[in-house]
Amino acid sequence: MRWIKYLLLGVLFLSIVFTSTVSSVQATKPQKKQGNEEVMTLATWLWHTDLIESDQERILTFLEQKQVTHLYLQIHPSVARKSYQTFIQKLSAKNVEVHALSGGPDWVLAGTETDAFFQWVMEYQKASKSNQKFKGIHLDVEPYLLPGWENEEERNGIIKSYQQWLERSYRQAKQLGLPMEVDIPFWFDEIAYQNEDGQGYLAEWIIRKVDGVTIMAYRDTAEMIQVIVKQEMEWARIAGKKVFIAVETNPSVEAASVTFYEEGRLHMDQQLRIVRDAYKGSSSFGGMAVHDLKSWLSF
Repeated sequence: MRWIKYLLLGVLFLSIVFTSTVSSVQATKPQKKQGNEEVMTLATWLWHTDLIESDQERILTFLEQKQVTHLYLQIHPSVARKSYQTFIQKLSAKNVEVHALSGGPDWVLAGTETDAFFQWVMEYQKASKSNQKFKGIHLDVEPYLLPGWENEEERNGIIKSYQQWLERSYRQAKQLGLPMEVDIPFWFDEIAYQNEDGQGYLAEWIIRKVDGVTIMAYRDTAEMIQVIVKQEMEWARIAGKKVFIAVETNPSVEAASVTFYEEGRLHMDQQLRIVRDAYKGSSSFGGMAVHDLKSWLSF
């Protein structure tokens, strides 16, 4: 009955080979993402728009390496429309959203610069293909840099002008069919207002009025960042809005704790991951943002 013994050994050998092969395939097969897993987003600002003409390939490579999903690109009249179209088209192919960026403190005092910005965007959108168009408006207007902010009475007037400017800008963005987001400092949650718009805190009012905000949470530890954005995250949750949490890479004249400039890229990446993990289940968390691209490139 020796042939039966050999037959059994052969069957056992084939069984071992088959099991080993299946195990190997299962071990190397990529795991599927969970249905409720959120894809983390990452944004950055490009203020030096001339770089899309002089250093475009380097920028595109860097954005891809860093897995940037949103780029806030400043509108500068000296840069040719064709350069914007070519650059945005390449980013569209990489699933990067590009938002038209601009702003300045004096924008809240006169409407001419704001109107010129929206006029430029309108003409650009009309002249561009769908994959060359901007996907949103991103405004960085810092009214606290205006003279008089430190005086309470003058500050109240500046806040009112800012609120009127923001509502008007939002209407202009809607006429273009684009969402509008704005940058705000983390301490706007302590700035009170009381006027025809009611009373409350400026950060909460802004969050309600626009499609999303980016909080300039300029600190160099994940713990501090979470502390200073806590109130805005809650207001955004109530309003059903999204918040990007931004960090700084430029050197700061205020304090070393404001920026990651001294700690470097690896430390910053680690702290960003901690913040992401802390908020990845939050309905108000839109993603992280790094200010700004030129500094980040050489960071």
